[in-house]
Amino acid sequence: MTANSNHVPFVLDTAGRLWPFVQSRRLTSLFRLSVDLDRPVRLPALERAVDDLRQLLPGFFVRLRQGVFWSYVERSEERPIYPEQSSPCVNWSAADRSRGLIRIKPWRNRIAVEFSHAISDGGGARVFLATLVSRYLVHAGLTTEVASEAPRIAQEDWENAFRRYGRPDLPSPPVIGKAFHPRTRLLSRGAYRVLTGTVRSDELKEAARAADLRIGEFLVAVMIEALQAIAMRESAIPPGVVADTEAVRSNRRERRRRLRPGVIRVLVPVDLRRFFPSTTLRNFFGFVAPEIDPRLGMYDPEEVAAEVRHQMRGALTAKRLLASFSRHVGIEAIPFLRVLPAGLKRAVMSVFFPWVGDLRYSASLSNLGPLTFGDAADRHVQRVLFVPPPSPWTRTNCSVVSFGRHTAISFGSTAVERDVEREFFRLIRQRTGWCQITGGNQ
Repeated sequence: MTANSNHVPFVLDTAGRLWPFVQSRRLTSLFRLSVDLDRPVRLPALERAVDDLRQLLPGFFVRLRQGVFWSYVERSEERPIYPEQSSPCVNWSAADRSRGLIRIKPWRNRIAVEFSHAISDGGGARVFLATLVSRYLVHAGLTTEVASEAPRIAQEDWENAFRRYGRPDLPSPPVIGKAFHPRTRLLSRGAYRVLTGTVRSDELKEAARAADLRIGEFLVAVMIEALQAIAMRESAIPPGVVADTEAVRSNRRERRRRLRPGVIRVLVPVDLRRFFPSTTLRNFFGFVAPEIDPRLGMYDPEEVAAEVRHQMRGALTAKRLLASFSRHVGIEAIPFLRVLPAGLKRAVMSVFFPWVGDLRYSASLSNLGPLTFGDAADRHVQRVLFVPPPSPWTRTNCSVVSFGRHTAISFGSTAVERDVEREFFRLIRQRTGWCQITGGNQ
């Protein structure tokens, strides 16, 4: 660790502060980025690359500690390379957290990195992975192009950008209620199932253009359509029939059962660096949440596309995003919460988190966009995967990343049933003409 690493703060950011109080065996806060290379990974070269990153990106090499009021991080001298597990993003016990907040897992020709959301988001994780791959390929003798990254040890690279831009005096967005969730059974504690579909990026782009949507909007629209199909089956509402018919009104109990689905709402993380300039590698993300209400009747694909288009583009403005994350900055500054002991914070947050968090959304879909590692490194990369963190409430969530000519769409699920994945990929195949499904935990 260099002397300048003192610029790395040891206080968690506004979003990261939440996770130590709510995470558990089922809600680990871990997400994964991985690359498949064109040959097996050499452990000595990987170890040297990790040692390089300790100097280049020191803020990732920390471990979690519990203070009187809040959790904090301190430097970890351990090299965070671990064996692969049968399920990704799981078994994040207190002992694991004390060892570090990232886990690098080589397996055959794959380098996978799991990140705790307490320390970073997808924006910071993609910088870490790209730097790691570049350095690994140099140490493995596969490229002669020496990476020239400058050490990320300046204060702004590790700032709490939420506080820099947040304005607690702004009015808060409206409070939203509980959303529809498919009827599913939970997998055993510590199990997490991953299913990936790969589509050609140009065909995906063409399908989105045909619907007058951007790629991210198109995938959200398909997710909403998939959830609507499941909701309609569960509530036994025939397609095209409005729920509030005379036959339904005649039986209150039947009406309540048929109206059960409620709002279908998909949580879509947004990289706030696009709207508020920052080089931070900590968390700096917001959300938009497009929705439909199937109690009003069946939405056809054009209607879903229109709702997603207008809602997402209307919400993706600096002013609306600022109001959204400023609320969290204001909550963090409440004097009572600041002085509440950590044990009581955990008790309170573990009870209320589901109701202010995942229960308000039917699923999440996170699109990391295209990833590249530089011309020399890209020749050795076969594919990139992005796995979302597990949740016992939304249960089946989606994450998307593109590399080269292909886009990988991965579902991570704590549910036994695969209805969401099956319906989603059926629609993707229908709209794009091709989708290769690979099972197993990746």
